[in-house]
Amino acid sequence: MIAELKQIRLQEIVSRWEPHAEAEFRGFRCGRCDEPLLEGAYHHLLDSSGYLVWVHLCGHCDRTFKTEPDSELEIVPGISREHFHPFFSKYAETVLDRIAARWNPAARTGFGEFTCDLCGAPLSTMRDRHPNFPTMARGWHVWRNKNGVLIEYHFCSASWEHLLKL
Repeated sequence: MIAELKQIRLQEIVSRWEPHAEAEFRGFRCGRCDEPLLEGAYHHLLDSSGYLVWVHLCGHCDRTFKTEPDSELEIVPGISREHFHPFFSKYAETVLDRIAARWNPAARTGFGEFTCDLCGAPLSTMRDRHPNFPTMARGWHVWRNKNGVLIEYHFCSASWEHLLKL
């Protein structure tokens, strides 16, 4: 799939999301069908159209994403950026900028587990007793508006607490 088409297809998926301005500790779900992702996901980086976000897909949606000649989705009005105000210190903003600068679309395309964007620890180690998905990996999902670009990060609890103290 050519890179430009892939970015359009990822934008179609992300434009339907409803991210929260406040950080949330939760499990991971497929970005397209919303099914719980219990053991990992296929990772694709949307780095255009005002987004810098990893889109996680289940196996079925990843195959569909790669093989459909024309998308069945359409782009809906984008996510409003006005609700995503920066609440990090200047130093924490620098750390977040460094994290996002490391992301390479080709580096993590493919199946993989969920890891903390700051320390690299596998988030699968944070499994707990969710009533419906007892083995679901969890992490802090944090959205940030950086000059009109919405960026989503994933952190373990220790890294999240560290960032808030910077």
